[in-house]
Amino acid sequence: MSDQTESTQEELREEKDLLNAIISSMGEGLLVVKNDYKIQLINPAAEKILEVNSVDVVGRPWADVVLAYEGDNEIPFEERTSIIVLKTGKVLVTRPEDNHFYKTMSGRMFPVASVTAPIKSDGSITGAVKVFRDATNEKESKREIEDKIKELERLNKLMVGRELKMVQLKKKLKIVTRY
Repeated sequence: MSDQTESTQEELREEKDLLNAIISSMGEGLLVVKNDYKIQLINPAAEKILEVNSVDVVGRPWADVVLAYEGDNEIPFEERTSIIVLKTGKVLVTRPEDNHFYKTMSGRMFPVASVTAPIKSDGSITGAVKVFRDATNEKESKREIEDKIKELERLNKLMVGRELKMVQLKKKLKIVTRY
């Protein structure tokens, strides 16, 4: 082998090792789905969130590994974000307030926030990359804040009502004490 070829191979190995280190250390789940809708890559965070092992899911259709829901309704295959991205080439974002959920093979259902983007080669879509997280804590925190706001609004109405009654009583008291 020539020195040029060996140098290029070493550079490629280093680049591959760097990419693997980055993907493996991500705190969010990462999947790569190919045009045939099968999982090509899954990082350790995604394995943990989805309660799967890469050995068991790489090569399987993404739709067989996780069901997607909007509220209580399962999202039809053609309407799933990864399928839309593969067909349109558009980046799709789901936020916790969009009410999207994943249901794992174990039956656990959780709210999800994700970004799904196309992977292109020579202008053609060859797959999609999905970065996602379990949004349970975010949704619970938001719900707690909303509950506290409602309680504060209720207490505010009570206090304002009480203050108005006090003002009315003071007026009546002034009228009564004048006579």
